[in-house]
Parts: sequence; structure tokens; C-alpha cells
Amino acid sequence: MLQSHLKINKIERYVLLPGDPGRIDKILNSLTDVKELNVNREFRSCNGKYKGINISMVSTGIGCPAAAIAVEELANIRAKVLIRIGTCGGLLEEMQPGDIVIPSAAMCFDGTAKEYKSGVKKIEADKKITESLIKTTEKLGVKYFTGINRTHDAFYEPTENFVKLAGQGLISSEMECSAVFMLSKLRNLKAGAILVVNTPEPPEEVEKDPSMVYRLVDKKKVQKGTDTAIKIALETIRILEKNNMNKKIIGILGGMGPESTAMFYQSVIQQCQKQYRAQYDEDYPEIFIYNLPIPDVVEGIKNPSRILPILIKGIRRLEYIGVDFIVIPCNTVQYFYNNLRKSISVPLLNIVEETAKKVKSKNYKRVGLLATITTIENKIYERVLTKFGIETIVTEEQNRVTKIILNILAGKKLESDKLELKKIIGKMEQSGAEAVILGCTDIPALLTQKDINIELFDSIEILAEATVKYAVSK
Repeated sequence: MLQSHLKINKIERYVLLPGDPGRIDKILNSLTDVKELNVNREFRSCNGKYKGINISMVSTGIGCPAAAIAVEELANIRAKVLIRIGTCGGLLEEMQPGDIVIPSAAMCFDGTAKEYKSGVKKIEADKKITESLIKTTEKLGVKYFTGINRTHDAFYEPTENFVKLAGQGLISSEMECSAVFMLSKLRNLKAGAILVVNTPEPPEEVEKDPSMVYRLVDKKKVQKGTDTAIKIALETIRILEKNNMNKKIIGILGGMGPESTAMFYQSVIQQCQKQYRAQYDEDYPEIFIYNLPIPDVVEGIKNPSRILPILIKGIRRLEYIGVDFIVIPCNTVQYFYNNLRKSISVPLLNIVEETAKKVKSKNYKRVGLLATITTIENKIYERVLTKFGIETIVTEEQNRVTKIILNILAGKKLESDKLELKKIIGKMEQSGAEAVILGCTDIPALLTQKDINIELFDSIEILAEATVKYAVSK
């Protein structure tokens, strides 16, 4: 969707945020495949590549209100990592023009942050981004300062206000970090900043000589520091990309049923361990689970016009949070797939299609299907399997399957129900089934591969595998 102020509808995952639109030209000198996207008021947007990594740049102008607009609209169009590149006043006596400052947090002396969160005093930068900026700076052998920055509104503030900063433990002062950090946290982005000392202005010295505020001492050193800051930001993005910051954020629309959602989440974790040896907490992708209660669909979809808006509201909430794609670990609601897909701008994986592709990969021609009556009657699987040249075998005892599914949903995992399912599968084998699809995500809570000889295609496991593959794909 075209954004009201940026006037763009697409952006890369990594975005550099200079305040000055002219600073983008300096960044572009280090990039290839550069492309100007749009210019509207203070917002200039460009794309380019740094060592093969797609990067965007958006200028934010001066002050938190404009910076907040930029971050809000960038979040709307799928930005994920923001690094502000700006200038600042240096508040420490040892600071010189062109020195690098990497703020760990911003004290909120501005009004914008307080409008978003009343009473807020300090907002942290993303820890991983900040640590990566510091590591890159150290690797390049560049002197830097890190600590708490002050973000404020009035550029020409009264001197009597400024000198009160003495003794507050602040290292720098500028006008945008608070909004960038605050909005990024609220919109589930990761944000950090790298600043260049424009004017050394320790409050203690300003009290003695007020004229030193805003005095540009050495323009060449500031320009050199800006070039260094740009290199640090770009190299940090390269390192973040290398260290799996490119894992996509997963949105799970669950609750259909709740236990199968929990099983799916566990399967995703296991797939991370299996596919790329995830071990530590930071190895796993970000995952948002929205447990959404909906009217019963197991025994039939009696009122589609009531259910569809609930599902659309659910996936849109996940999209707003900032997920990169969405999965629904329920086969039956794929009845609404086309309408759901059209209602969001992020990808929506289809459990039925993923399962059918897995069956096709094994070259089976006839498979049994255990699923809800809704899935069976609406040929949700049959239509997809037919495209792959696979025949679907269903049971004549569907009412019994439905009752078993309802028992599982109620927490009743009966041995008699398991035996019943095994008998039904046996009859499918007699009818020529070479394998069986567990086309209801609740069934694996009762029946698994260890209970039977014929190959079972567990749609939960298959969707979990596809989910992790997509999450770590380029």
C-alpha cells in the first residue's frame, strides 16, 4: 500500500535513516545498483546493494515527529532493521568533532515519545543492533563512545536548559533517536543508531562560554566521521545478514484447535534444531502466535460469512505486528484460503498444498485421507491432489472420524478411538491406499507413525518443515 508521506509501497528489510536527505548521496557512493525511489518533503527514499545485500535509505528530516512518521510507514511496508546515521552534540569534555557515538539508549526529552507512551523517560536501542555496531567499530579500529543519548525537540533551546544536563550521565544530544527507538519497539522492528559528533559542547563548558553551543569547529573532521559512520553501518548490516538476522518473523494463527497449535509450535522448534542445528535462544526465529477462537468448523461450516471476517481480523493483526509471513496449522480453514490470501500483503503458507507436495515427492498415486467432514465434502485436499495426479481415498465411516476428532478437541484421547482409526486405515489400505494423510491437525495428538505400518503424512510436521525452510530462505 502506498504510504502517505514516504510515497512508496515497498522497502528492503535493512533501512538506513539519515536525517539529512543530502547524506544519502554519501551512502550511495558505497553501493551498487542504486535506485532513487521518491522524494517528498524531507523524506527521500533510495535503494542499493552493499556486497550483494539489498539496502534502503530513507531520510527523516529534523526532529522526532518526522522520524516517527518515517518509522511508522516503514513498518507498514515490511522494514525490519533500522540504523539511524546522524550527527549530535558531544557532551563529554574528551569528545572531538568527527568522533563516533553509539547510543545504547535515549533519554526522552522530546514530546513525540511521550505521546506514544505517557511518562516514558528512557528508551533502549535494540541490544543486538547496538552490540553489532560496537563490534564492527572495534574491528575497524575506530575510536568510539557508547552510553545514553539525549533526544530533545528545540534545536535553539535556552542555554539555561542545556547546562542542566551536566552530571546526568549523558554522552550526546540530538533530535531523533528517541522516536526511532520507541516506534521500532512498538512496531516490532530492530533499531540502533550511530552518531557523529558535530559540535563538542560539554554542559560544564557551555555554562562558562554559551557561544560554543552549535559552533561547528572542524567541518572536515565531521565529514570524515560521517564517512566512517556510514562504513560502520553498512558493515554492520553485512554482519547481521551473515549471522542470521535475515530469518523471517513467523506469524502463527492458531486456536484451531489449541492443542494442535501447541504441537505445531513444538514441531517448528524441532525443525529449527534439525534443519540448521539451532541450540541457543538467539538461534531461533521470532514467532508470534495468535490463538484465535472461531465457531466450530469440524462438523461443517454453517456460517461462512461469520467465520471469514474473524479469520481476516486475525491474520491482519499478525501482519500489523510485523510478521514476514503467516501459517495456519489447520486444514479445514483452508476452505477460506483464497479470500485470506487476498486480504494481506505478506505470504500465507497453505498446509494442504505443502502436504500434497510432500506426497507427490514420494511418487504415491493413491492415498487415504483422514480429515474433518468439512475438508472431505469441500474437496479441499482432493482438488490439490488431483492436480498432482494423485487419487484420494476417503472412508465411509466419516461420522466416526468426526466424533474422534471432537473427542481429541475435548482432551479425550481414548485407546478405543485409536483402534478405530487404525481399522479405518486398514480398510483404506484394502482399497488401494499406499499411504495416508492425517489431514486434520488434531489427529496426531492420538495417532502417530509409531502406531501403524503404512506411511502417514502428518500435516502438522509437514507445515512445520515448510515454515522453517521459508523462515531461513533468502
